[in-house]
Amino acid sequence: MRKTVLKIIIYITSCLIVPFIITMFMTGVCEDTQGSQTAKTVITQNDRVTRITDMTEYVMGAVAAYYKAGDSTEFLKAFAVVARTYGEYVKGDGAMVNSADLALTSFTAKEMKAAWGEDYDTYYQAVKQAVDETEGQTMTCDGELIMPYFHQISAGMTRKASEKYLAAVDCSGDMENEDYISIVEYSESDVSEKLGRKWEDISLEGGVAEAFQIIERDDAGYVSELMVGNITMSGDELASCLGLPSSSFSVSSTAGNVVFTVKGNGSGYGMSLCNARSQAASGAGYQEILNYYYKNIQITGE
Repeated sequence: MRKTVLKIIIYITSCLIVPFIITMFMTGVCEDTQGSQTAKTVITQNDRVTRITDMTEYVMGAVAAYYKAGDSTEFLKAFAVVARTYGEYVKGDGAMVNSADLALTSFTAKEMKAAWGEDYDTYYQAVKQAVDETEGQTMTCDGELIMPYFHQISAGMTRKASEKYLAAVDCSGDMENEDYISIVEYSESDVSEKLGRKWEDISLEGGVAEAFQIIERDDAGYVSELMVGNITMSGDELASCLGLPSSSFSVSSTAGNVVFTVKGNGSGYGMSLCNARSQAASGAGYQEILNYYYKNIQITGE
């Protein structure tokens, strides 16, 4: 009897596991208990559900996610090339699209309908036109796909990086945006707790606000290095730790709270979406916009 039961269990288990193993090898996808995946294709994640999609669908979803009413066709085309370049860059590396240095949000059709409501048909056609008219186009530098960094609003200038395609360019128009300045205020205890979780041996003797010493800023005004108590860190590390919109910030205190005055929103590298929208509205073509933010590039597939 026991042998019979054991045989039945083995049979059922085989029926369940073998097809899974076969599917895994055919698709190149293997899920772990956390739901993470690796696959040599584009992977997007929405509400904890991992989907594999084709490139056109991915680019459509990415452009849709960043679409704003009134966006010009040339801006949308520029962003479509950014999204496609990113998708191809990650796809070639066999990584997940939200695990690289840049993580693009990508909408599903259901999310587009929820976000756009009765304007769905109009907005969808605007996005589709931009994607169709740039079909297959990506950005390369020296024959290699670039990582097309972008951000929402610059601090007035983009940041230069070691990559030859990332230079500092003027985006002074961003300073007129209503979201250019953000004020982020924390209690001293909140700041101490957040910093302590990341740097366990940090010491903030003499007052939390007083513990912040900015050592160096880059040419675009972003904090490249600072000391907080006994720890030296980058501005990007602190911004990430405290949830600041960008690493272009100054620190002050009031009524026992630590106040961060922040300029811009995002990393500051690559294309400023705010400034690119203004350029497109003023008549700039998408190639002109892309070449303004990304230097020494070729737009392939034109």
